[in-house]
Amino acid sequence: MNACLIFILIVQSLFASSSTSTILQPKHCSLKKVTGPCRAYMPMYYYNQSQGKCIQFIYGGCGGNANRFNTLEDCEKQCDREKTCVRPCPLIYRPICGSDGKTYSSNCEFEVADCLSNGRIKKVHDGACSVCSLDKDPGFCRGYFPRYFYSSKSQACEKFIYGGCQGNQNNFVTLQACQDKCL
Repeated sequence: MNACLIFILIVQSLFASSSTSTILQPKHCSLKKVTGPCRAYMPMYYYNQSQGKCIQFIYGGCGGNANRFNTLEDCEKQCDREKTCVRPCPLIYRPICGSDGKTYSSNCEFEVADCLSNGRIKKVHDGACSVCSLDKDPGFCRGYFPRYFYSSKSQACEKFIYGGCQGNQNNFVTLQACQDKCL
């Protein structure tokens, strides 16, 4: 009986003091290689977790996942980065809205995500994210997709050009969809 009680107290204290960041499950460097459904010939690199190194593969140009890098150096830099960025975070719920449109449960989780992104995620505000509070984000691809976003400054839906990948959720195909969500 005493051993059971001690075990429960130990487990409870472990969970009360720290947790692993939920944003890191699964870590993008531990995702399986995905070539995607398209048939382009784009040499890229992915991190092979079982071999512990970055390996070249042919990406088809669409689909896939975040375990895909343009250069060997980018792959090694990012996947080694996970080893230095990941840390246990206290179980404290003080939400923070990141510029990637995600709500992080604490400042610690936000800092881990920011570290993993090489400083690309900025704090938008304290509290949970609202799609309409996010800044316009065309993403890093160079496609040409006319879209609409809600501008907090003008308090109206405005047109912008979406590049086709990444970005955030403040991205609507029609003006009506933007207005329905944010006005």
